[in-house]
Amino acid sequence: SRGTGSYGWVVPFNQTLAGNYRIRITSTSDAAYTGTSDADFQISAGAPLTVETPDGGEEWVRGSARTITWRYTGFLVTAVRIELLRGTEVALVITPATPVGAEGFGSYTWTIPPRMKQGSYRIRINSTASSTIADLSNAVFTIRAA
Repeated sequence: SRGTGSYGWVVPFNQTLAGNYRIRITSTSDAAYTGTSDADFQISAGAPLTVETPDGGEEWVRGSARTITWRYTGFLVTAVRIELLRGTEVALVITPATPVGAEGFGSYTWTIPPRMKQGSYRIRINSTASSTIADLSNAVFTIRAA
């Protein structure tokens, strides 16, 4: 019988960058059932640093502990600076430097100050080694009272 399936694969951050990859799927019970993708695909570096959470639309409550997350590629980033922006202005440096993470993923737990001004904000994360390696939340998120 025919069917469909899927598998969520996170490309390792240190995967060799190339344009000649294909996927092969083989049955674990009968190796005669196998298939390979018809065309090559490319693995590229992408953005070296990407804010994942908060990325827009979230509502965070003052006084709560929230996790800021990001993805990174390559070895150019060893530590990051995390800033809270209100409009284009830095409202708060959440941390001047924290380790970038491991295997392409990083996180930082931030306790929102209980008296933080309510409103719309974005997160900006930059490499401590180079201000050109940075990303900003795609849209605003809200900080509100409990």
